[in-house]
Amino acid sequence: MPLEDQAKGKLELLRGFKINDDTLELFVTSNGCTTKDDFVIQVNTGFTGVSPVELAVIRVRPDNCKMQSSVVQIVFTRSELGINALFEATIANKVGDIVLVD
Repeated sequence: MPLEDQAKGKLELLRGFKINDDTLELFVTSNGCTTKDDFVIQVNTGFTGVSPVELAVIRVRPDNCKMQSSVVQIVFTRSELGINALFEATIANKVGDIVLVD
C-alpha cells in the first residue's frame, strides 16, 4: 500500500495481541466487515535492524457495517511483516478492554 494511503489511516485501538514464533495475532473491534486487508502493519527496526522492533497497527479502511460490535482475530505471519527471525516487539497502539489469550 502506498505511503500516502497509510497516512490516511489511524492507529487502531487493539483489544489484545499475541506474538507467536511465526505469527502476530491481533484482536480488534469489528462491526461485521473487518478483514485483514483493512490493516497495515508498520515495522520499525530502528537503526540496527535487530530486535526489538516497534509495530504500529494502522486501520486504513473503516468498518462502517451496522452489525453488533464484536472482537475478531486478525493474523499476520512474520514473512508478511518482513521479519525473518524470532523477535521481540513493542506496540505503538493503545490496548483497551484486553482479551486474554492462552
